[in-house]
Amino acid sequence: MGAALILALTTFFVGNSIVQSNKENQQTAQGITNTISVMGEGKASVAPDMLVINVSISELAATTDLAQTQANDKVNKVKEVLKAADIADKDIKTTNVNAYPEYDRSDASGRRLL
Repeated sequence: MGAALILALTTFFVGNSIVQSNKENQQTAQGITNTISVMGEGKASVAPDMLVINVSISELAATTDLAQTQANDKVNKVKEVLKAADIADKDIKTTNVNAYPEYDRSDASGRRLL
């Protein structure tokens, strides 16, 4: 409780003195007097520790199950390559899977399912 009171009072008095100081600043032909200007620059360098690669695999087959099996085979081959490069399983993930019907748009109806 005492520390909070001291902090509050200090903030009040410092804030009040800043307000009083700002009141004393005068606009002149040369600009504002009694000012403090601060300029700084910071730089940080680190070695990269993450790489994001997006891979898209597409398969067309007679059935959805067959297309999924063929796509999964390709995904597993990609995972094997990544694991051979010492990429941990926890760092490999699938973010999206879609299955769409394939249509022959040259058909008169424009929507003949292949």
